[in-house]
Amino acid sequence: MIYIKKLLDRIRWDFSFSQAYFELEYEDRVNGLVRVALDQIVSIDSQSFIMKDQYFGKITIPLHRIKGVYRNGELIWGRRPKEE
Repeated sequence: MIYIKKLLDRIRWDFSFSQAYFELEYEDRVNGLVRVALDQIVSIDSQSFIMKDQYFGKITIPLHRIKGVYRNGELIWGRRPKEE
């Protein structure tokens, strides 16, 4: 499986791959799984991403909270569910 940071870098820097509509699905502590358009992402570093938020301005989300990446509505990357 490709690391999430490597995939996000590819979306950012590979022009031919990035010509699509991308969404990130992350786990929010209050709202559960939340899906946001990639154009809401302000910046990405090695451990988190910062996104625009209508209530708080900008919020920081750790990369380990990302559960899925969608390209044109199709899941292209997802975390394996935890084994119980």
